[in-house]
Amino acid sequence: MIKHSRLTNAEIEFRVDDAQLALTMSDNGKGFDPSVESDGHGLMSMRERSQAIGGRIEFVSQQGRGTTIKLTVPREDHGRSEPLPPSPPT
Repeated sequence: MIKHSRLTNAEIEFRVDDAQLALTMSDNGKGFDPSVESDGHGLMSMRERSQAIGGRIEFVSQQGRGTTIKLTVPREDHGRSEPLPPSPPT
């Protein structure tokens, strides 16, 4: 987060309930336009990794207003045998 966003404040929340694990990371950094493809592989890699574990990832960002990344992963012991549908492209 620090390397790319030039943030001065970040929050990380990790929650577990009967159905899922949820990780939310927010910062007040420079933000980015998630609809614009970048030269790097960071966001693509994060999407691929979340899908590989049956999860879903969402990027909410706006230039100059920071970024929030939300990852949810269903708990296997909750009886879910199918992964969540893929996250919509951002």
